[in-house]
Amino acid sequence: MKVIVDGQELDVFIKSLDGKGSYEGKKFDLDIEREEGHFYHLEKEGKIYNVQVLPGDDVKKPKIRVNGVTYDAELIDKYDELVKKLGMENLTKVEIKELKSPMPGLVIKLDVKKGDLISIGDPIMILEAMKMENSIKSKGEGKIAEVYVKQGQAVEKNELLVRFE
Repeated sequence: MKVIVDGQELDVFIKSLDGKGSYEGKKFDLDIEREEGHFYHLEKEGKIYNVQVLPGDDVKKPKIRVNGVTYDAELIDKYDELVKKLGMENLTKVEIKELKSPMPGLVIKLDVKKGDLISIGDPIMILEAMKMENSIKSKGEGKIAEVYVKQGQAVEKNELLVRFE
Protein backbone atom coordinates (compact mmCIF):
# COMPACT_ATOMS: atom_id res chain seq x y z
CA MET A 1 0.00 0.00 0.00
CA LYS A 2 1.16 3.50 -0.70
CA VAL A 3 0.73 6.05 2.04
CA ILE A 4 1.09 9.78 1.48
CA VAL A 5 2.04 11.58 4.70
CA ASP A 6 2.22 15.38 4.54
CA GLY A 7 2.78 15.17 0.77
CA GLN A 8 5.53 12.51 0.90
CA GLU A 9 4.65 9.20 -0.81
CA LEU A 10 5.82 6.09 1.04
CA ASP A 11 5.53 2.38 0.26
CA VAL A 12 4.36 0.71 3.48
CA PHE A 13 3.08 -2.77 4.26
CA ILE A 14 2.07 -4.01 7.71
CA LYS A 15 0.69 -7.51 8.10
CA SER A 16 -2.24 -7.03 10.47
CA LEU A 17 -1.21 -6.35 14.07
CA ASP A 18 1.63 -8.91 14.23
CA GLY A 19 4.13 -6.11 13.59
CA LYS A 20 5.80 -7.62 10.54
CA GLY A 21 6.00 -5.40 7.51
CA SER A 22 8.10 -3.39 5.13
CA TYR A 23 8.83 0.28 4.64
CA GLU A 24 10.30 1.46 1.35
CA GLY A 25 11.29 -2.16 0.62
CA LYS A 26 13.08 -2.75 3.95
CA LYS A 27 11.59 -5.35 6.30
CA PHE A 28 10.87 -4.47 9.91
CA ASP A 29 9.38 -5.89 13.10
CA LEU A 30 7.32 -3.78 15.48
CA ASP A 31 5.86 -4.56 18.86
CA ILE A 32 2.30 -3.32 18.48
CA GLU A 33 -0.25 -3.01 21.25
CA ARG A 34 -3.68 -1.82 20.30
CA GLU A 35 -5.30 0.25 22.98
CA GLU A 36 -8.93 1.30 23.24
CA GLY A 37 -10.29 3.08 20.16
CA HIS A 38 -7.81 3.97 17.45
CA PHE A 39 -4.79 4.21 19.75
CA TYR A 40 -1.66 2.14 19.18
CA HIS A 41 1.54 1.77 21.17
CA LEU A 42 4.48 0.83 18.89
CA GLU A 43 8.04 -0.06 19.74
CA LYS A 44 10.78 -0.36 17.13
CA GLU A 45 14.45 -0.80 17.98
CA GLY A 46 13.92 0.57 21.48
CA LYS A 47 12.02 3.68 20.33
CA ILE A 48 8.43 4.10 21.52
CA TYR A 49 5.71 5.63 19.35
CA ASN A 50 2.23 6.52 20.57
CA VAL A 51 -0.01 6.56 17.51
CA GLN A 52 -3.61 7.69 17.20
CA VAL A 53 -5.61 7.43 13.97
CA LEU A 54 -8.03 10.37 13.78
CA PRO A 55 -10.95 10.65 11.38
CA GLY A 56 -10.32 12.81 8.34
CA ASP A 57 -12.48 14.10 5.49
CA ASP A 58 -12.61 10.60 4.03
CA VAL A 59 -11.91 7.10 5.36
CA LYS A 60 -8.91 6.97 2.99
CA LYS A 61 -7.62 10.34 4.25
CA PRO A 62 -7.15 10.03 8.01
CA LYS A 63 -5.06 12.22 10.24
CA ILE A 64 -2.37 10.39 12.20
CA ARG A 65 -0.98 11.68 15.48
CA VAL A 66 2.45 10.27 16.37
CA ASN A 67 3.87 11.28 19.75
CA GLY A 68 1.68 14.38 19.76
CA VAL A 69 2.45 15.55 16.20
CA THR A 70 -0.46 15.36 13.73
CA TYR A 71 0.07 14.42 10.07
CA ASP A 72 -2.33 14.39 7.11
CA ALA A 73 -2.31 10.99 5.43
CA GLU A 74 -3.80 9.35 2.37
CA LEU A 75 -4.05 5.59 1.94
CA ILE A 76 -3.75 4.23 -1.60
CA ASP A 77 -4.34 0.51 -2.03
CA LYS A 78 -3.87 -1.66 -5.13
CA TYR A 79 -7.45 -1.02 -6.22
CA ASP A 80 -7.00 2.76 -6.05
CA GLU A 81 -3.86 2.40 -8.17
CA LEU A 82 -5.71 0.24 -10.72
CA VAL A 83 -8.58 2.74 -10.97
CA LYS A 84 -6.07 5.54 -11.56
CA LYS A 85 -4.09 3.48 -14.10
CA LEU A 86 -7.32 2.85 -16.03
CA GLY A 87 -8.16 6.57 -15.93
CA MET A 88 -11.36 6.00 -14.00
CA GLU A 89 -10.70 8.09 -10.86
CA ASN A 90 -13.09 10.89 -11.86
CA LEU A 91 -16.09 8.70 -12.70
CA THR A 92 -17.67 9.20 -9.27
CA LYS A 93 -17.54 13.01 -9.42
CA VAL A 94 -20.84 14.58 -10.29
CA GLU A 95 -20.94 17.99 -11.89
CA ILE A 96 -24.16 19.84 -11.34
CA LYS A 97 -25.51 22.87 -13.18
CA GLU A 98 -28.64 23.78 -11.26
CA LEU A 99 -30.77 22.88 -8.27
CA LYS A 100 -34.55 22.93 -8.53
CA SER A 101 -37.02 22.62 -5.69
CA PRO A 102 -38.01 18.96 -5.19
CA MET A 103 -41.36 20.07 -3.70
CA PRO A 104 -43.35 23.20 -2.91
CA GLY A 105 -42.32 24.74 0.38
CA LEU A 106 -40.76 27.57 2.35
CA VAL A 107 -37.02 28.33 2.43
CA ILE A 108 -36.24 28.25 6.17
CA LYS A 109 -32.45 28.61 5.96
CA LEU A 110 -29.90 29.31 3.22
CA ASP A 111 -26.43 27.82 3.75
CA VAL A 112 -24.79 29.12 0.54
CA LYS A 113 -24.18 32.37 -1.29
CA LYS A 114 -22.86 33.35 -4.69
CA GLY A 115 -19.19 32.34 -5.07
CA ASP A 116 -19.22 29.53 -2.49
CA LEU A 117 -17.45 26.28 -3.40
CA ILE A 118 -19.40 23.17 -2.51
CA SER A 119 -18.77 19.42 -2.39
CA ILE A 120 -21.03 16.39 -2.38
CA GLY A 121 -23.15 16.35 0.77
CA ASP A 122 -22.66 20.02 1.67
CA PRO A 123 -25.88 21.62 2.98
CA ILE A 124 -27.43 24.14 0.58
CA MET A 125 -30.67 25.02 2.34
CA ILE A 126 -33.50 23.84 4.55
CA LEU A 127 -36.86 23.69 2.84
CA GLU A 128 -40.01 23.31 4.96
CA ALA A 129 -42.79 21.34 3.31
CA MET A 130 -45.92 19.97 5.00
CA LYS A 131 -44.56 21.04 8.42
CA MET A 132 -41.35 19.02 7.93
CA GLU A 133 -37.89 20.52 7.53
CA ASN A 134 -35.97 18.98 4.62
CA SER A 135 -32.23 19.52 4.38
CA ILE A 136 -31.30 20.01 0.72
CA LYS A 137 -27.70 18.87 0.17
CA SER A 138 -25.40 19.07 -2.82
CA LYS A 139 -25.33 16.03 -5.08
CA GLY A 140 -22.15 17.24 -6.80
CA GLU A 141 -19.22 19.62 -6.71
CA GLY A 142 -19.06 23.14 -8.01
CA LYS A 143 -19.18 26.85 -7.39
CA ILE A 144 -22.38 28.76 -6.69
CA ALA A 145 -23.04 31.08 -9.64
CA GLU A 146 -26.39 32.45 -8.48
CA VAL A 147 -28.90 31.97 -5.65
CA TYR A 148 -32.45 32.71 -6.82
CA VAL A 149 -34.26 32.47 -3.47
CA LYS A 150 -34.16 34.19 -0.09
CA GLN A 151 -34.74 32.95 3.41
CA GLY A 152 -38.49 33.05 4.13
CA GLN A 153 -39.46 32.77 0.45
CA ALA A 154 -42.14 30.31 -0.71
CA VAL A 155 -41.17 28.16 -3.69
CA GLU A 156 -43.02 25.87 -6.09
CA LYS A 157 -42.02 22.38 -7.19
CA ASN A 158 -39.28 22.46 -9.88
CA GLU A 159 -38.56 26.16 -9.25
CA LEU A 160 -34.91 27.06 -9.91
CA LEU A 161 -33.22 27.65 -6.55
CA VAL A 162 -29.47 27.73 -7.29
CA ARG A 163 -27.31 27.74 -10.44
CA PHE A 164 -23.72 26.45 -10.42
CA GLU A 165 -20.73 27.42 -12.56
